[in-house]
Amino acid sequence: MTQIETVYVITYCRRIDLLYGTTMVFNTIRVGFPDSAIVVIDNASLPEVRGILQGLADSIGAQFQQVSEVQKHHEILGGIFRMANGPFAIVDPDVMFWSRFDHAGCGSIEGRLIPTFQDPHSQCLTHKRLHTSLLKVPDPKGLRSAIEQFASYFDFDPFAPTMFHRAGVWERYDTLGSTYALLEGSCHAFTDYELDSYDHLFCGSHVDMVAKTLGSFTDSFLDSHKAAQENDFSKMKGIWRLQQLFFDACAQKSTPSVDPEVDHEVGGRQLHGRTV
Repeated sequence: MTQIETVYVITYCRRIDLLYGTTMVFNTIRVGFPDSAIVVIDNASLPEVRGILQGLADSIGAQFQQVSEVQKHHEILGGIFRMANGPFAIVDPDVMFWSRFDHAGCGSIEGRLIPTFQDPHSQCLTHKRLHTSLLKVPDPKGLRSAIEQFASYFDFDPFAPTMFHRAGVWERYDTLGSTYALLEGSCHAFTDYELDSYDHLFCGSHVDMVAKTLGSFTDSFLDSHKAAQENDFSKMKGIWRLQQLFFDACAQKSTPSVDPEVDHEVGGRQLHGRTV
């Protein structure tokens, strides 16, 4: 097992009433990563909350970096992947840890596998990937070498999301989805045991833009946000299993003619600094 040396948390708050989704991780990140260095990168949140975020970073002994102008989430993420030398993790701010989670195996990238699914928010057939809400990279130099083998494909962007139209269907690779498609055989999808170590709220910075597209799953989705807003975190434990029901339902709506082995993922339209 490889010890995670550095954890990167990218914060982004666009509405003060959604601040809970940006601050949640500070409650338990030291449960998950008690000894790792933590770097908080604030992606130009509202000016009135930047001091709050810096104070929370200080409270957990984290380094705080302030981005003055909003950048796209995948650009910040790509910068981390390009410069990191030691084993690292990416953790979204709307994550809650239940147990220690600071070791990685030997996957080139490790994370929660979101199956291919018909995403009601982006309205695209969204291809499977490891969700960027929590990723572990035990050997970043090795990962970069693996990607560089395909440098001759000069239009390939390993980080950026992309939408395209094919045979009458809109399809999407969300952030890092193209890299997962390239290196799937060497990636590691979290097991149920690993997924029980944490939970991810989903859409902590923009639930107002997504919830109305979720149909019969809207109430359960909003219930988890209400619990987070009220700091009733015990109600969030194991919500990944409820989320999986949503993905599985959307996976069944995928188009077999496009991908006969399709699974699916909660959609994520890229907004300023965040994806779902």
